[in-house]
Amino acid sequence: MVNSTPGGGHISHHRAGSVGKYTSNIINFPLTPDGYRIDVERTLELAGVFAPKVTILGKSLFLFPEPVEELSSFCKERGIVLIYDAAHVLGLIAGRTFQDPLEEGALIMTGSTHKTFFGSQRGIVLSDVGNKEWRKIDKGAFPGSSSNHHLDTLVSLAISTYEMMEFGEEYARQTIANARYLGQKLLDLGFKVQAADLGFTESHQLAIDVADFGGGDEVARHLTDNNIILNMNLLPFEPLSRVTNPAGIRIGVLEMTRVGMNEAEMETIASFFKKCLMDGKYVGEEVTEFRKAFQKVQYSFDHLESDAESGTEPDN
Repeated sequence: MVNSTPGGGHISHHRAGSVGKYTSNIINFPLTPDGYRIDVERTLELAGVFAPKVTILGKSLFLFPEPVEELSSFCKERGIVLIYDAAHVLGLIAGRTFQDPLEEGALIMTGSTHKTFFGSQRGIVLSDVGNKEWRKIDKGAFPGSSSNHHLDTLVSLAISTYEMMEFGEEYARQTIANARYLGQKLLDLGFKVQAADLGFTESHQLAIDVADFGGGDEVARHLTDNNIILNMNLLPFEPLSRVTNPAGIRIGVLEMTRVGMNEAEMETIASFFKKCLMDGKYVGEEVTEFRKAFQKVQYSFDHLESDAESGTEPDN
């Protein structure tokens, strides 16, 4: 059982991806009417009927925590492996602002170390299973799916891990605050920001329905021409036939936060969206000029060292 692609699930969880190498018997989690959360009651009913061996929580469009705690007892009772894909939210988990999947009952947590966890491009697998079970996981990674450990990226991962230990909670809190503030400002300007009645998001991401502006592909390309980079995204309940030009776009504020942008800058960014998409203006030069003021990473040891050298107090 996995999250559907329109429901935010990643393609690697489906027949065309990694999971498809092992099985074609894949069932999608049913969703609540808003489309951005798993319907736990219906999921338990389906799992009772189809008896899956594995459930994979976690998404690519990942606005809200997953119901790990609500599903974990059921999975343990029936020997179902509960995996949590934390690729997009690992930094928020490390910053103690999202959820703690292993504490809530996930057997295995996987993640990327180059998204909200702001390190080099690597992957991790975490679990508190016994040593015998862990050997199976370890062999599944090497030689099962990987043949090179890419040690050239290990030092940068170590540095970013220390940075996360030092700044992670503050960074994660501000990231979520920025996302929610940007969502509200975009809604105020007339954009169809999704999950508004749920506070837009509890992560670093926002989803916006831009069908009125030509769809996600057209909007993403147009924004790129204006120096605003994001991606198109299927929205819940859209047919897969819309995958090349879905109704939605996905915005992430993690890197904007990392270079020191706060709520005031989110309001400016919202105004760029309005000028570009609603008013038909070219804002590329404005965006470039705006970005020039944010050239230094704020949540890093380099930031502290530069402040110490200059005798100024750190901003973050």
